[in-house]
Amino acid sequence: MKDLCQYGNRPEDEWEILPWIPDPRPPFKIWVKPEQIAPFFLIPHHPYAISLLLKISDGFRTEEFCRLGLTGSSGDWERLVRGVIREFEESNSGEDLFHFDSDEDVFCVYSQYIDDLMLLSKMIRAACADEKTMRMYLNMSEAAESMRELTTQTGIVVKCSKTAIEFFQNAQSVDFFSVLEIPEEFQGIAVEFYDLIMENDHLAALLGCRGNYDIAIQIDEVTGTMTGWHWFK
Repeated sequence: MKDLCQYGNRPEDEWEILPWIPDPRPPFKIWVKPEQIAPFFLIPHHPYAISLLLKISDGFRTEEFCRLGLTGSSGDWERLVRGVIREFEESNSGEDLFHFDSDEDVFCVYSQYIDDLMLLSKMIRAACADEKTMRMYLNMSEAAESMRELTTQTGIVVKCSKTAIEFFQNAQSVDFFSVLEIPEEFQGIAVEFYDLIMENDHLAALLGCRGNYDIAIQIDEVTGTMTGWHWFK
């Protein structure tokens, strides 16, 4: 294992110059309390960046990962955190703020955006509160890599993005004929759409939610409208 101070630390000439940061940069103010993010912990790389680390040997949430078909490796943690980053980017300005520098011994996400990384650290800790929440963020990460797509028996192509379901007449169609966004009644609890399934021979979109249950939204594929919904765990 490397020295912990090496994770997320680059040579000086590889850091991005942030023109709005004073030179010399003042010391970082670490406002996240260790107990709020434990067993994760922060390593500052003044004056350039800050890293959030987790020792894999701690075995944190390994049982939950195993029940989800994973092992709790650094790669699994990166996959989960990519889902958290997606949610962060939806609520905050900016993309590509965070980077990984993990190995088999340590999970590491780091950033030059100090306050953003500390906000993310609290979100990551909350994201692994229980198995259900972990599964939701793992699904969000998987959805980030490719848009879910399903072709129904009628030939209609349905595509699932994180905020909307789009309907196309066939595989050759360029423009969708209907779009179903997250219904208003769910926007206070919903995070994003993450999958399409056939449920009792009818199309349904799975909507990830905060809490212990997700929502299956039943859809009329011909009109692209919601016909019903139900909770599921």
